[in-house]
Amino acid sequence: MSFPGLSKSTPKTCAQGVMAMAGLISAKKPRKQRAKETAPRNREEDKFRNILIKFLRKKYCKVVRVEPSFRGEFGLGDLWVFCEATAWGGWVETKSLTGGLSDDQKEVRRLCVLCGIKYLVVRTLEEAERIYKINIS
Repeated sequence: MSFPGLSKSTPKTCAQGVMAMAGLISAKKPRKQRAKETAPRNREEDKFRNILIKFLRKKYCKVVRVEPSFRGEFGLGDLWVFCEATAWGGWVETKSLTGGLSDDQKEVRRLCVLCGIKYLVVRTLEEAERIYKINIS
């Protein structure tokens, strides 16, 4: 006899199965299978972010990529960057040439400016290069 959510192989699971049959505990329901994406995401912004990370690291900057699903806050920038050579640190948000900031991102940018924290929106590698050069001098 098998029970949903219980493996058949150990004495512990057998005991849990007997207890579930007796109504002393409820059997665990099996987890739903995760949905698979039909096609990989091929966003221009994602490709540019990887290029930007490599560029900044070649300039000896410490770059930390922050994932929205991990941090739970959707307004923060994509990258937190520290650069000793230019004494610069702050959030960097990567966007495609036509992409705009969400309302959450606009609010975080406003708060960063208010508190003196740098928050940059970078759309091209040339912008990143210009920002890097400005901060050196």
